[in-house]
Amino acid sequence: MRISYDRVADAAYIYFTEEPLMPGRDSVLCETPVDAAWVVMDWKDGKIVGLEVLDASRLLHADLLAQARVSGSMALEDRQVDFGCEYCADDQIRLCGHLPQIASDESREMILLRCPRCGVLYENTPRRHDNTRRLSPSEADRLYPNR
Repeated sequence: MRISYDRVADAAYIYFTEEPLMPGRDSVLCETPVDAAWVVMDWKDGKIVGLEVLDASRLLHADLLAQARVSGSMALEDRQVDFGCEYCADDQIRLCGHLPQIASDESREMILLRCPRCGVLYENTPRRHDNTRRLSPSEADRLYPNR
């Protein structure tokens, strides 16, 4: 088990496997006894592979966060990023499900997401398997003309 924590997003991810997290996993929002808590459980091939916690500094014990690999404190130019900004590249794009939704296409059952840091656009399914893909601005305009 390993833990990563992004200070900027205040998000922690607890990995239950050493295998890289790849697209195609199921993400399930968990019901919690705490108001406004956002906890997501990731499943792959019938096994729990990770747990994501937003507002982690409030919801997780400090001793757990002290064990985490911390990110979010380096400038973009100090990191090796080949997929959008550092927010987008964080741990195999695990935070894409928490990017702001700016449009939807109900006929295709897809949503359009925008990174709050760099403006990169992504398309994903609102449910089921993670199917995130990056869109060019012109492709987003074509697919979501009323955004």
